[in-house]
Amino acid sequence: MQLKARRDEPLLDPVVRWTLVATLCSGLLAARFFPFEALPALCPIRRITSWPCLGCGGTRAWVEMAHLNVSGAFLQSPLGASCFIAAVALLLYLLGRSWGFLPAIRLQHSRREGLALRLLGAILLAVHWAYLIISGVAT
Repeated sequence: MQLKARRDEPLLDPVVRWTLVATLCSGLLAARFFPFEALPALCPIRRITSWPCLGCGGTRAWVEMAHLNVSGAFLQSPLGASCFIAAVALLLYLLGRSWGFLPAIRLQHSRREGLALRLLGAILLAVHWAYLIISGVAT
């Protein structure tokens, strides 16, 4: 598996790039300033089955991360907190790439390595779901 950085890679289409930037900024700002705690839990899977879905606790984790409560965010939803970090990293990457500060980053892997990455992702999702069920924090 190799991580390659190349400056000669073309940028994303400007409409796509700036739509992504606007969407990420909107999500991060909403997590910081919108009063999500005033809303009832809206997860239809939880309402129907009483089991948490993979996204349960994700909004609360984003709100906690936006208020710089990292430990509280990871207690709510490790996946949600990790997605917040990934969203911030992607936003910074897109801006840095747009302004010419960063090269394009490409991950090259073999078919076998790709399969191993997908299997690892599935295992991590299963562990996350088990955490949500056992901890009961996403209720």
